[in-house]
Amino acid sequence: MASSIGKRIRELRTTLKLTQDQFGNKIGVKNGVVSAWEKGAAPVPEGRIRIIRDEYNANMEWILKGEGEMFQENTDDPNARRDAALEYALSILRKLPDETRSDAVEFVRELVRRCDAERAAATKAAASKAPQTPAPEPVTLIASAEDDFDDDDGEDDEEFDLEDDYFDD
Repeated sequence: MASSIGKRIRELRTTLKLTQDQFGNKIGVKNGVVSAWEKGAAPVPEGRIRIIRDEYNANMEWILKGEGEMFQENTDDPNARRDAALEYALSILRKLPDETRSDAVEFVRELVRRCDAERAAATKAAASKAPQTPAPEPVTLIASAEDDFDDDDGEDDEEFDLEDDYFDD
């Protein structure tokens, strides 16, 4: 007998006019898994329900309890997807053994720091929206054999040899 969650997943999928394979591919499950959920032959993992919510903008309360509207109100919160992903990651971390949890938590914290830094840089760049400056004139990198690379400071300059200075044999 199909579970209530399975029935609602089927209703969501058919409302979206997707086949089981199309629905499953978008949420990262193999062929037959969606069918098993819809028939009640397999439980739907909590993490997968969250992915369904995020991918299809489905209302979590509706999926779990049949309460409310099928779809969430569309919010323009750019952090909502990130928060959902972090929530899912934390649910997995809580299930890890103590000896591996601390390393995993530190890894996730580093990912969050990097994401925050990238978002801050992107926000700053978008906010500044400074007018584009024209590209500088191309620099000629080929010098004649007689050129001593003098920079007109009155002193003789050493020749620059990329291979000798930067590459060891």
